[in-house]
Amino acid sequence: MDQRTERHAAAMAKAGVGLLALPLGELPPIAHVGVLNDRGGVLVELQLAHPVAIASALCAWADALPDAIACAREYETYTRAEVAGVIDGVPVVVWGHLRDDHRIDARTVVDLNGTLPVAALRRLAERWAVMVDV
Repeated sequence: MDQRTERHAAAMAKAGVGLLALPLGELPPIAHVGVLNDRGGVLVELQLAHPVAIASALCAWADALPDAIACAREYETYTRAEVAGVIDGVPVVVWGHLRDDHRIDARTVVDLNGTLPVAALRRLAERWAVMVDV
């Protein structure tokens, strides 16, 4: 095994231990885990399971991840919304897609291209919870 592979394996182990320290049973479910080579290090990506209320799910993960930040990137048919934090030196990103009506409605509340405050995700989650309860 070369040094880079050993570093990546060590980073994955650190991230795994850090993730296991989170209250995973209380967090929205994850459908897919990806471990990526990120500029010489490791990045862990967690894709939210479907169906899930993306904004409220991301808020729950933001509360669990240390020093979480949020961002969104618009693409032609969807918007990727994510929260990110660092666990034991390893970046962890939790993401999901906004589509259709949620995507259109979200644009009226927040800018969906770039970094956004976690508070903006909370506003969306609250707005959509009220819309469902009406």
